[in-house]
Amino acid sequence: MDLGAHIGAFALVAAHYYKNSKIYSVEAAPDTADILKKNIKINSNLKWNLIRGAVWSNNGPIYLHRSKSSLGHHVENIPSGELVKSYTLDDLYKKTGWKKIDLIKMDIEGAELTLIRFNSKALSRAKFVLIEIHGDDQDIQSVKSEVKNIFPSVYRIKNRGSCKPLFLFAKKDIFLPVKWEFLKE
Repeated sequence: MDLGAHIGAFALVAAHYYKNSKIYSVEAAPDTADILKKNIKINSNLKWNLIRGAVWSNNGPIYLHRSKSSLGHHVENIPSGELVKSYTLDDLYKKTGWKKIDLIKMDIEGAELTLIRFNSKALSRAKFVLIEIHGDDQDIQSVKSEVKNIFPSVYRIKNRGSCKPLFLFAKKDIFLPVKWEFLKE
């Protein structure tokens, strides 16, 4: 499940490495979701679906705050901006029909801690969680601490071309044969 999917770049890479994967991409910004929908249509051979909306601590409307770049849009409970639908992780499991999931990827622009604190039981149904933590919006250590309660093995992914830290959380120590540099924390 690709939370904060943007235009679907992560989903395409995942589908390349894992040919039989089923992917649901969740995107809150309607215009970005339109581009994502086109990418899904172009790649119709993949088992790839779009869920329009944001993932949050509860269901209902949430406010989308836009930045100059589509890479920085974020949602908050501050009554300004554009109203979009929000889903809990449990809602997303119901929409997909999945009981468990291999990987949840989170790039949700500062909403990580809110999502984790209010969705920990649903999060624990995943085998792995990959999170880009937006340190300008929250304390990186707080996010890591919350997730480590469920996923005690933590790997920081280095040399990826972004200043935002990316962590892979697992329930036990693992080995992944990919070209990123992993540092066990």
